[in-house]
Amino acid sequence: MSDLKNCPFCGGVAEMDTRQPYAEYLTGKHGTAIAIYCRECGVGVSICKADVPDVCPEMVEEIWNRRTLTR
Repeated sequence: MSDLKNCPFCGGVAEMDTRQPYAEYLTGKHGTAIAIYCRECGVGVSICKADVPDVCPEMVEEIWNRRTLTR
C-alpha cells in the first residue's frame, strides 16, 4: 500500500492521514476521515468515515492517484 503519486498541481510529496479529525459543520459532532494531501501546497482529498463507513486507505489512494488528461 501507499504508493502515492506526487501532487498533480505542484509535484510535491503526498502524505496519507488515516485518522484526520474533523467536526461536522451543523452539529459540531467530531469524527475521523482518511485524507491524502500535498505537503507543499496543501491540496488534498478526504473521505469521512461517518459518510462512507467502509472506506479504506486503498480507496482514498486510488482516488488521489487517478489522473485525467489535460490539453
